Amino acid sequence: MLNQQSKTFIFLHYTLDIFIVGFSWILATSIRFIVLEQDIHSFYSFMKLTPIPILVAAILLYSKRFYISQTLQAWHKDFSSLLVLNLQIQLFFILAGYNIQSDRISRLTIALFFVFCQIFLTANRIAFRNHIIAERISGKRIQHLFVIGRGAHVERFVNKVLNFPLTGVKIVGWADSDGAAERMNIPSFSEKETDEAVKELKPQNIVLGYTGEMANKQERYIKTHYNQVTPIILIPQLNYTLLGARIEDFHGVPLININSPSQGYFSLIAKRLLDISGASIGVVLLSPLLLTIGLLVKATSSGPIFYGQERMTTDGKIFKMWKFRSMRQGADREEGFTWTTENDPRKTRFGTFIRRTSIDELPQLWNVIIGEMSLVGPRPERPELIEGFKDKIPGYMLRHKMPAGITGWAQVNGWRGNTSLEKRIEFDMYYIRNWTFILDIKILLLTVVNGFINKNAY
Repeated sequence: MLNQQSKTFIFLHYTLDIFIVGFSWILATSIRFIVLEQDIHSFYSFMKLTPIPILVAAILLYSKRFYISQTLQAWHKDFSSLLVLNLQIQLFFILAGYNIQSDRISRLTIALFFVFCQIFLTANRIAFRNHIIAERISGKRIQHLFVIGRGAHVERFVNKVLNFPLTGVKIVGWADSDGAAERMNIPSFSEKETDEAVKELKPQNIVLGYTGEMANKQERYIKTHYNQVTPIILIPQLNYTLLGARIEDFHGVPLININSPSQGYFSLIAKRLLDISGASIGVVLLSPLLLTIGLLVKATSSGPIFYGQERMTTDGKIFKMWKFRSMRQGADREEGFTWTTENDPRKTRFGTFIRRTSIDELPQLWNVIIGEMSLVGPRPERPELIEGFKDKIPGYMLRHKMPAGITGWAQVNGWRGNTSLEKRIEFDMYYIRNWTFILDIKILLLTVVNGFINKNAY
């Protein structure tokens, strides 16, 4: 939905980002070898590598499709996308540099290059966003749409347009809306008036969508108008895409992939690196506490220190999740597969304390280190309980599209323990749809700041 003016502006932004990466390498090299060491030979030697980061940046920036759409996403998503991009540039540059350069690449130069790239790319992105916002507030760079059709999916699209004006999209008319246009104060037209309205309003795009029982209307419109100049955008009726959808091209055949998380390969690598480093640091720093809790568990009740329970994680895989034992040995078999209640008689006295403070969950750092869990993600549940939930609660099994976590978006918002499953699913779905590296950091910080004590932790 981009006009020629927008395409030109985006190309200039793309070109400036590439220039920033090259300039950052030159600046880092200059500071390292001219300002700090006055080593002219090394300076010229490393300056020869300048085309590499420029080429890598050009390829990655294009492949990331940063500039395809001008709809502004949340700033934290922009920042995390730039951070992942910067890490990828550094990685590819280091690999290429070691194969081309005979001298060892300076670690200080790489560190400076990374910092400069992040600062300047972020500043350029902020300037881009502010420029777009200012122009849209003044009424410029607005894309006019004409909507044809009816159905909940079409109304949902129109509501999004109305609620997010800074996307730069304006609906100038709506035909055959079955009264929805009048309710939303949008100029309304009958199905017969469609062609005249489009001719008069001259929208940049036509948005077309009908429910399944009226698919013949959609088919008929496309058949009679596919050859017109104004582009037609289809809104598919996908009632069960709780995690969203993406379109792929299979040798010219469009495929809609539903309920598949959009996280890229490198994003998942970044998440895994955070898990390994965070869990390993946690085990080292908390080792005195872990040892003390283990001894107290052993001293206050008979039985093993740890308790392993089968849980479900990504793609329905079963693993054994570890906790400090907080109940009498064999207590889980006394009353079947049930949640723990506030005054559950199966808990030991010390077990009540470690459950209330969530200390019993700390052994799951080991699950994170060996790759069975993540620091952040939907909390895993027992397979036996899942069997009862999956057919009763819409979207329940979609929680397993992401690795199970020690903490999660639902938990930091108070939905843990014996609380509404529907609300937990809602927050888990939000997390999976909107996952970013920064969101994981935010959840971890909220977990620490808010503390581990919760009134629903039994």
